[in-house]
Amino acid sequence: MAQAQSGICAEANLHGLHLFFNVLDGHDESLRAKLKQVSDIEDEFSDQFSESMLSCMVAIGAQYWPHILPDFMPSELQSFPNITHSDFVMSARPCDLFVQIRSDREDVNHLFALQILKLFTPDVELVEQIRNFRFLDGRDFNGFIYAG
Repeated sequence: MAQAQSGICAEANLHGLHLFFNVLDGHDESLRAKLKQVSDIEDEFSDQFSESMLSCMVAIGAQYWPHILPDFMPSELQSFPNITHSDFVMSARPCDLFVQIRSDREDVNHLFALQILKLFTPDVELVEQIRNFRFLDGRDFNGFIYAG
């Protein structure tokens, strides 16, 4: 039976790392094989650093999906929209792959990201990486701790 990626149903963590990639032309077959290895790397890291509560999720962009899994197009798949509000604008930044890494140890996130980069090289270019963290130990901007 299929199982959701660990990052889909994961508990909140202290640290995160988001990696955004574009796949280089002609590297679809190679990357397809490598995507299957991500969960094996995650299992190895989870065993080695069990206290870190590592989780990972790989997302395939709507524009890239037909290149990697053309026979299995999700009927409701669409690109992330631009979001505008009177106070802010969130522009969608299209990319082929998104990898979300989360754990309670920033060093584990870093080491895991290095393994992903090593695995995906030379099939992709890293477009952007964004570090994430829990703000003020889970407090909102007013200083109240979220109940959980």
